[in-house]
Amino acid sequence: VEAMFESVKEIFQLTEEQMERFTKAFISRLPKYMQEAISPSLAA
Repeated sequence: VEAMFESVKEIFQLTEEQMERFTKAFISRLPKYMQEAISPSLAA
């Protein structure tokens, strides 16, 4: 997942704020068990 985010950032030259928004949007669309595996703090 980190490699994908770094590639997106590099290719599309996103700002840190845009990358944060993208990351949150991406993770929110994953199934709950994947969200928990990637970011346990989001599961709360």
